[in-house]
Amino acid sequence: MIEQLDEKAAHFAQRIARKKFYQRNGFVSSPLLARFPSGMMEIMQTGSSISKQAWIDLQKYALGKFFYFMSRMKVDS
Repeated sequence: MIEQLDEKAAHFAQRIARKKFYQRNGFVSSPLLARFPSGMMEIMQTGSSISKQAWIDLQKYALGKFFYFMSRMKVDS
């Protein structure tokens, strides 16, 4: 996940540079966005696409169900 590009956001140029770094290293944008109380994050991927439910399941596994719940993350497609 990277911060979604937003021209009004602080450090916009840094966000562009970060996305280009990931693109140079084989990542592509997915159709999924992670929404947090603090803002939107773009979900990037390599290889085949990941479904919304598979992403949520991965986050619950990686963070644990409690911390996933506490993150208040919502996934938009």
